This record gives sequence, structure tokens and C-alpha cells, in this order.
Amino acid sequence: MPSTEGLKWFYGAGAYLGFDSDKTNTDRALMGAQGIIGLDYKFANLPLNLSLDWKPELNIIDNINFEPAAVGFSIRFTFGKSQAQTVSDQ
Repeated sequence: MPSTEGLKWFYGAGAYLGFDSDKTNTDRALMGAQGIIGLDYKFANLPLNLSLDWKPELNIIDNINFEPAAVGFSIRFTFGKSQAQTVSDQ
């Protein structure tokens, strides 16, 4: 599979715990598991990266349900050395 410099896959999983109030102002706790898979692109000559990710989640506490439609797009300002500088420094 051909690769594009600066483009990387990422994936992971974790758990979450949160607190919320519903429409009747009743406080409730939320807990579940969440996965993530996506693509991340770091520009070689700009301090920016772009990512597109899919984050399905399984709510366990307050209401058991699966949420498959959590998708995110990010534009980030990056700090530190660029990839080009890192390679040439080695």
C-alpha cells in the first residue's frame, strides 16, 4: 500500500465518566466505553495538522445504547519541530 508522507492512521479505546442534567433538571451519571479510528495529516512546512476520526461509543450507565454516528474533523495548530526538521536532525 503506498504511503503519503505526513499521513498516518491512529486508533485507540478508552472509558468515560460524565455528569449531566436532563430536561427536568435531574442530575445523572453517564459511563461507557469509546473507540476511535482515524486519519491524521501533518503538513511538512506548516504548523498545522488535519484529522478525521470515527468515535463509536457504548453507553453503559444511565441508558444502555450504542452510538455509531460520532464523527469528528479537526484542524490543529502544532508546536515543536516539523517532520522535515526532525528527519534532518538525526
